[in-house]
Amino acid sequence: MKPKQSTVSHPEKYNKVLLNIYGILAVIIVLIPEWLAELLLALEHKEIKQIYIKRSAWKNYPSMRIESMSLREIRHMANKMNLIGYSSDSRKLLSRRILKKLKRTRVRKLLKKIRTWNTL
Repeated sequence: MKPKQSTVSHPEKYNKVLLNIYGILAVIIVLIPEWLAELLLALEHKEIKQIYIKRSAWKNYPSMRIESMSLREIRHMANKMNLIGYSSDSRKLLSRRILKKLKRTRVRKLLKKIRTWNTL
């Protein structure tokens, strides 16, 4: 009688193939999403810097802020500033009226400060 041969031939070869498959799966499941996350975070950081720049520009230049607002927001702002007839004005006219009012109020506040300085 002949001895029976084992059904699994070359188990070392199968182990190497499985190891390669696990390595590829690890790259696909773990490393690629990490690279994508790092890339997205880097892009988001740049966008946040741009937002801070815009925010500081809005404080210094109200015209930029008004231009970025919708008509509804501009009308709401005009209502808060007690502008008369704001609902029938066009966007361009309403923007000009708001900017004029802002300039007048800034000048008034500045004059008020100067008066208080002179009285001291």
